[in-house]
Amino acid sequence: MSRIRALEEALLDPAIRQSAEQIESLLSGDFFEFGSSGRIYHFNKGDTFPLVYGYEITDFAVTELDPDCALATYKIGLDTIDGVRSLLRSTIWRRFDDQWKAVFHQGTPV
Repeated sequence: MSRIRALEEALLDPAIRQSAEQIESLLSGDFFEFGSSGRIYHFNKGDTFPLVYGYEITDFAVTELDPDCALATYKIGLDTIDGVRSLLRSTIWRRFDDQWKAVFHQGTPV
């Protein structure tokens, strides 16, 4: 499921994170997230995401939950002002027609 990894990486791309149109193409209308801060975020049309300047993904895996639903899990090291911050991340992706969209995401500090 290399397609799912490419979608995860797209969500980290600064150009995509600042484009409401591109974000909307990657997230379902009912997308929500349990953020690493502990806050719950709901997607609203027109939203953009904070920029990510550097990252390294390790231990990436995709589990097929059914033919139109997949769970991506991985560890990510994010470059921050205070150094590298490590998170465990998981995203549920659902296929709508032929387009995969994220429906849920969770980031957990390591």
